[in-house]
Amino acid sequence: MMSVAIRTPDPAMEVRADRRQFSTAYTLRPPAEADTCTEPVAMGAWLRREGWYSSHLTMWRPQPALVREHARLRHERARAQDDWVQACEVRALQRAVSALGVPRKAPAA
Repeated sequence: MMSVAIRTPDPAMEVRADRRQFSTAYTLRPPAEADTCTEPVAMGAWLRREGWYSSHLTMWRPQPALVREHARLRHERARAQDDWVQACEVRALQRAVSALGVPRKAPAA
C-alpha cells in the first residue's frame, strides 16, 4: 500500500504578493495614451515609464467598447423596468374598473 505525505507550509517561506488590480477608470486611460506613441521605441519607453507590459494594453484595449456597451445595456434595462411599472399600473386600473362592475356595451350586430 502506498502512503501519501501531506506537506505543511513552511513558515519561513515568503508569501507571494497578490496580483495588481486596476480600476476600470484607470484602465481606460492607457490605450488612449499609447495611441499617441508614433514609434515602437516611444511605445516601449512609455510602457517602461508607466511600469506596464504590452500585455496590459492587449487586455485593456477592448475595455472602452465594453464600458459603452455596459452603459447602453443599463439604459435599456432602466427603460424596460419603467415600461414594466407602467404596464403594471395600467393592469391595476383595468382590474379596478372591472371590479366596479360597469356593464359593457353590447357589440353592434
